[in-house]
Amino acid sequence: MAPLVRYPVYIIPDKGTSQGDGFTDAEIGSIAGTVREWNTVGQKLFGHDLFRLGPPGAVPEGLRNGDPHDCRQSIGDQTRFYVVRETNTDRWAALGFNASIPGATIRCSAGAELSQQVIYLNPNLVNANQFSSVVLHELGHAAGLDHSCMSGAGKPDYVGCDKIKPGHPYQLAVMFPSLTRGNESVDPEIKDTLKPNDSERTQCLYNPQQ
Repeated sequence: MAPLVRYPVYIIPDKGTSQGDGFTDAEIGSIAGTVREWNTVGQKLFGHDLFRLGPPGAVPEGLRNGDPHDCRQSIGDQTRFYVVRETNTDRWAALGFNASIPGATIRCSAGAELSQQVIYLNPNLVNANQFSSVVLHELGHAAGLDHSCMSGAGKPDYVGCDKIKPGHPYQLAVMFPSLTRGNESVDPEIKDTLKPNDSERTQCLYNPQQ
């Protein structure tokens, strides 16, 4: 995935519509915490913040009702992107996401360079204490990181998650492709701090000479 071209990138969280569905104060606080987490890594690795969180703003209608994969529509640019909150089941499905996807990052590129992106979040699909974990993961995609492993058996240049044992650095990483929601016998999985594998892969993406 392409790294950020300019940083810090300005994040505009969804303030909702007349029907509601904007981020709650608690959710905004969680987003702010994940921004700080990524910025700590950015400052440590190359002396810059990756993101800057702005106040909630109005989301373009096309991001709610259009095709998020249609890169012909203007959904932001290299300097800013929206984080959209959507909890309506039908609208979430219409965007192309199912109930196993609590968050998604859509990126558009011009050649090998990132041109614009947007993050979608559905807090209803995870436990409240997992929301930060989902946001932290999606901000990793926004920064340019792919998953730590590839679903399934993988391929020669991309290790498959099926080959990863519990406790492996790829499995512990925030960028592992799945998060256990939990049930009566299993606690919800929490990954609200970046792991060494996440930091190492960020360094490889932005500062490969070190």
